[in-house]
Amino acid sequence: MTPPKKSTVFDSKKVSKFDRELALAQATHQRGELDAALQQYQALLLTSPHHVKLLNHIGILWSQKGDHDKARATFSLAIAQHPTEADAFVNMGVVEESLNELNQALVNYTKAVELKPQYALAQFNLGNLLFKLDRPEEALNCMNEALRLNPGSIQTVLKRGLIWLRLKKPNLALTDLNWVLRTDPGIFQVHFYKAQAHTDLSEFEQALESYDAFLGKYPQSFEAYTNRGHVYSQLGRPELALESYQASLRINPNFYLTHLNLGVLYQETHQLDLALQCYARSIDLNPHVAQTHANMGSALKAQGQYQKAKESFERAIALDDHYEPTYFNMGLMYFELQQFELAVQCFSKTIEINPQFAEAYFHRANIHFQQQNLALAKTDIEKAVQLGFKRRVEAEYILRALESDQFKEAPPPEFVTNLFNQYASYFERQLVGELAYQSPAFMFRQLEPLLPNAPYSFLDLGCGTGLSGSVWSPMAKSLVGVDLSNRMLDVAREKNIYSELIQSDIVEFLVQNNRIFDVVLALDVFIYLGDLGQVFENLHRALAHDGYVAFTVEEQEGTSFSIQANTMRFKHSKYYCDELAGRYGWKIQQMSRAIIRKNQGNDVMGLYYVLQKS
Repeated sequence: MTPPKKSTVFDSKKVSKFDRELALAQATHQRGELDAALQQYQALLLTSPHHVKLLNHIGILWSQKGDHDKARATFSLAIAQHPTEADAFVNMGVVEESLNELNQALVNYTKAVELKPQYALAQFNLGNLLFKLDRPEEALNCMNEALRLNPGSIQTVLKRGLIWLRLKKPNLALTDLNWVLRTDPGIFQVHFYKAQAHTDLSEFEQALESYDAFLGKYPQSFEAYTNRGHVYSQLGRPELALESYQASLRINPNFYLTHLNLGVLYQETHQLDLALQCYARSIDLNPHVAQTHANMGSALKAQGQYQKAKESFERAIALDDHYEPTYFNMGLMYFELQQFELAVQCFSKTIEINPQFAEAYFHRANIHFQQQNLALAKTDIEKAVQLGFKRRVEAEYILRALESDQFKEAPPPEFVTNLFNQYASYFERQLVGELAYQSPAFMFRQLEPLLPNAPYSFLDLGCGTGLSGSVWSPMAKSLVGVDLSNRMLDVAREKNIYSELIQSDIVEFLVQNNRIFDVVLALDVFIYLGDLGQVFENLHRALAHDGYVAFTVEEQEGTSFSIQANTMRFKHSKYYCDELAGRYGWKIQQMSRAIIRKNQGNDVMGLYYVLQKS
């Protein structure tokens, strides 16, 4: 907001004497001697009570003294006496803006522009207020006109740069902000805004440079430390992000955004209790931010507190029903709960608000798979890829599977890693609690009679979160787990049952492994491999003489294996498994048909094999 402008319009009567006395009063005013200047102005009022320039000066002086009522009364008199004088409307708007009477200020700035379209200050003030009112397109028009009228105005170019930021056009913002810095390098706050533009462009190193330049001049800026923490988080440097957030909180422990961002950091590093504490504190400080409630809902979902998560999402929607991450995370929650219709509604709402939200299309496609609406799934996957879905390898694999009835290609490692990284936080809760997973317990009953002389060395292929390892650890002298998903391994590590955990593709591990194990476990693993030839070929080297391999597959009829389009998992026939065992010299000690788990309320049947090295 620019201070009221002193009018250059004056009454042509009594020019010489009035001008001399007014100039003296102005000089007193400019020296900051407000009381003395007021006396001089009031003396002039006795002879010229309606002089517009004099009234404007007096109104400005009252405003500087903090008496806004008298300032407004003075400007009202000027407007009443000179209704075509733009300066008085501008000055009245400034007073009203300072009192947060923004709508009335808007009326007066608009009137000033109508009266004098070539008045650069009126255009600037109107644009600045429109920016405050979150009307950036109109604000931009005003700033462009102000710059046409006054091309060298640093403040106008700076404000236009901020408008470009609001309009999500960071390249144009940088053009204006860099011009300001070249013109006046001493305007250090420009570095703060440049950092925001670089962040929007994902130019995070440049953003750090700008924040560091700003903090060098303003080391007490908690906002800059908070924003810098966000940049470090985006760069995958959580320790530096934490340091920056802590620096912000030392300066101002009550800045809600720092607590919000710190909560995001803790949630990304799987410290959910700390994340929830931060979100709760942020809400205490500012309960009106939809993002905070949505994030709290997401963290509660990750803990399995679904009812509380739903309540948080609903509070977020009540605050802002166009904040699409709320609906997206609700969709993920309903997907976890296998409430697919509600999940589809949430993902569809996300897309309605933001048609460029690639992940929403991808997750909606997952539900179409579950419901065997394969044409819809294909359409959504294609749209996700078109929009630049980050997990492109995964999406393109699914499209290839949908386009061929004879598709037998194993998923790429990225597919499996992303799938289980996504599931890790609720994998056991869903698999055991909702899908009645029974493979580890059933296999124990099959294999345990064959292992009378515990302890043994175990290799747990595709160990996941350690559900199988938990069953066998009492019999183990060593227990090595192998899995592609780092987040699944993080959960397994917390159980403290494995002697070693290795992130690797299981075929690659078997090829490179030179250790010998008594028992190799592979429960619910081969469903993601398809062709098991390489696995069987390399298992021999990993097993001791007379050692055992225990594995499960989902069963199909026929003589081979195939992928299921609705689950993207492979099924294998008994004939295929028996043939492989014979080909590579394994003795079938046990083979049983039994339930592995449920899927959408239906039993998933499988084959439980125990093979012995011969």
